[in-house]
Amino acid sequence: MKQLFTFLLCLLSFVVQSQEIEKDPAKRDPNKYYLKDGLEIGNKADIIKACAEGAKTSAQAEGIEDVQAMCECVFEVITENLTMVDMLQIIVEEEPDYSKAIAMLPPDAKVQLMQCYMSNNTLFGNSAENTTAKKQNDDSSSNMLTSFREEYMTSCIGAMKKEIAEGNLEISEEAGVSYCNCTFEKIIEKNLSFSDLSQLEDQNSIVFNEVIVPCATLFLVGDNSLASGDDNETELSIKSTITGPKEENIPIMMVGKVGRVKLKIGDKERYFLIDSGASSVMIDSKLERQLLLDEFIYSEDYLSDRTYTLADGTSVTCHRFILPELQLGNYVVNDVEVAVVENAKTDLLLGQSFLNQFSRWSINNKTNELHLEK
Repeated sequence: MKQLFTFLLCLLSFVVQSQEIEKDPAKRDPNKYYLKDGLEIGNKADIIKACAEGAKTSAQAEGIEDVQAMCECVFEVITENLTMVDMLQIIVEEEPDYSKAIAMLPPDAKVQLMQCYMSNNTLFGNSAENTTAKKQNDDSSSNMLTSFREEYMTSCIGAMKKEIAEGNLEISEEAGVSYCNCTFEKIIEKNLSFSDLSQLEDQNSIVFNEVIVPCATLFLVGDNSLASGDDNETELSIKSTITGPKEENIPIMMVGKVGRVKLKIGDKERYFLIDSGASSVMIDSKLERQLLLDEFIYSEDYLSDRTYTLADGTSVTCHRFILPELQLGNYVVNDVEVAVVENAKTDLLLGQSFLNQFSRWSINNKTNELHLEK
């Protein structure tokens, strides 16, 4: 990794020039790279092309199958976290200082950097076509995996200690170490791609709920109370239709007292928090935009706005629309009322506009299942 990353730093130091500084992220050209302080360093396509061509030999020797994806991933991490001043400190004579660059990155960026490497490395994969290569590279693979585990654990544990010290987590340092071990093992076990790993911070994504949540449940989660949202208007204004079995039990992922189920909207899967106190299914504006771009919903599907009271007592006015289809297990529910909360970090809520379309629904706390009947 050191040889490959040193090459990427060399390339980055070469392209860093005294160009315009654009401090407002909204005004930056999406086709160009900018350092953290807003310094433009060139076109993304040109930089990635040069990176992929120059790093091909060393990358393939280290088991990197998609060199371009590796370059894109690393450049995103570096440019988002380092400034021009940082780069000047790193560049020493003819070659950037690898260790100094790593030390400058915040803990979460160090983890992201390692994820760039692991997610594009065939030596960490589980596919059948890589079996022979793995046998031939047992020692090399073992050494790299050990090295990455050490770096990952150092970064992750450092981040956990910081959260504990700042009072954001009421757990022991031993639990923090166990959590870091757990997440590392799941990343390796699932052979996640960089695209997958980019969803780790999205609490409603499949990756977050199948990597972070299980580990958090085991080592971090306390006795959380169920979040709820209620606009005091619980009557159903829309009558949906349901296709599927007469009854079904849907697995629930429990985090403390909070239960989540996996739903499918179009070709997208997300985890929704089961919230009987919410009168509507509630999503964030990010998912709304994706549904519009995918032409899964249209302007004519929108209803009048409505004011909702969320779990923290905050009143928000939300856009509403009729979702043509929402799938849970083997059920497909058509024409579901959905409200949009602007906060991109909000939980996605499975409320009464969906649940009450069924003749009966209940939660079995012993088996952690949602029981639904048509």
